[in-house]
Amino acid sequence: MPRYYVPDRSKRLNKNFTLVQKAQIIDYMEKTEGITQVAVTKWAQKQFGLVVPPTQSTINKLWKFRHKYDVKAILEGSLCGGVDRKTLRKSKYPELEKLLIDDIIDCQKQNVPLSGNRIKQMGENICRFDLKLDPDSPNFPSFSNGWFERFKKRHGLTTDMVGGEPSYVVSQRLHSLNMAHSINQDDQLELSEGKSSFLHLYATQP
Repeated sequence: MPRYYVPDRSKRLNKNFTLVQKAQIIDYMEKTEGITQVAVTKWAQKQFGLVVPPTQSTINKLWKFRHKYDVKAILEGSLCGGVDRKTLRKSKYPELEKLLIDDIIDCQKQNVPLSGNRIKQMGENICRFDLKLDPDSPNFPSFSNGWFERFKKRHGLTTDMVGGEPSYVVSQRLHSLNMAHSINQDDQLELSEGKSSFLHLYATQP
């Protein structure tokens, strides 16, 4: 591949920006009153050291679906596993995680400290007694350290003192269940809506 090769940055937003970069762009647009799409593309090129600026279509699409990103949480680092992460990995067990997060929040309210092992045990109990899953089934969650790390990132778990002991807590009640984490899902929404209307708030200028 020649050194002067420039990839087509207009095909998929998901290939261009990491999750953190998307949040930074949205945050910049929200805080900069009257900014145009042209100005945003130039800002993004300089900010992220891009060979070419992103297209106005890319910026328009990101702004249109800004409600799908918890910008504050992403920028605080509670949602993503690093600056190179482009999407949040979806849970394979959304019902389990919803019930588990509710239980963790209840424990916080009662000042009951929770260790990682305790949370994993709570999850296993939910699967056994609430969801009636067979522990011997290949579909039964493993509750491994890897699962727990992903669970923490999906739901913004941090450490704090609870009842005088270090504990995992939910810093923000975040659920990945209703979030579209890839631009493919956004594209599907656009197809269902028909041809998207132009973003008037950030109209382009010649």
